Amino acid sequence: MDFSTVEVITLTNPSEPAILKPYAANKNEYQLVNAAGMISSSDSLRSGGFEDYLFLYLDDGSVNLNGKIMVTSQAALIKPRTPLSLIPDPGMALTLYWARFTGFGAESILNVCHLPNSTPVNTRVYENAVNEFMIMIKESVHTEYCFRISAAARLTTIIVALCGNRFDKTALAKTEKADSSSENGSKIALSLDFIHDHYSGDISLEMLSDLAGLSVSRYRTIFKERMGSAPLDYIIRLRINKAKELIIDGNMSLREVAESVGYDDPLYFSRLFKKRTGIKPSDYVKEAQKRNGK
Repeated sequence: MDFSTVEVITLTNPSEPAILKPYAANKNEYQLVNAAGMISSSDSLRSGGFEDYLFLYLDDGSVNLNGKIMVTSQAALIKPRTPLSLIPDPGMALTLYWARFTGFGAESILNVCHLPNSTPVNTRVYENAVNEFMIMIKESVHTEYCFRISAAARLTTIIVALCGNRFDKTALAKTEKADSSSENGSKIALSLDFIHDHYSGDISLEMLSDLAGLSVSRYRTIFKERMGSAPLDYIIRLRINKAKELIIDGNMSLREVAESVGYDDPLYFSRLFKKRTGIKPSDYVKEAQKRNGK
């Protein structure tokens, strides 16, 4: 796994800290994309930090980002000089898009989007995200100034489309409805916010479809088209990933972890955890302790 370019960073071993070369933040460009790419490798990355901003978008899979679980359709910002540890879930496929950027306007864009440092956040539905990333990746390797401008503008579009008005659900509901697809996308986005805010409680398909203003069958169909899994399956996956995060923190017993993610029966939670991850929660605890040097 490598977020580098030859000019900025040399990464000798994914398990070792990256060696940073001197790099000064660009004061003349409003925003400048220094490098961009897509990762599908299961290698881990540990770095003492980059000299520029790093924006991540997880299109598929699950990773441990600085001790926090990042799941499909989440984004994260890593600010300059922030230590980075990125460990993919070995049991899942991975598609991670990234861009490193700088410029005097970068901070203001990120502040508008309310992006905390090194913390995964839920994104809005943006159908063109992957396509925009792929075009930006191609543009970022060109040295011509016109490509640099285009790549920077494209990254701004991606960040704002995915993370703009992230805490304003009313604004999200009023998103321009050019066609039925964008309208349905906004409805699914609202229900996703609810799922992530209330994943430890009782959530029914009927509740989610009512929230989206769709029939149960229509909601299930659209959700699966957008998210790649059925709604209830998505909730289970979210709960398991949250459980992993709590286990890694190491401050709760397995019973407490199970209850915190919505399962009163620790035996049922244990069976479900193993079915989903291929490993018992108790063994996952041991692996987490080993990684943390305990």
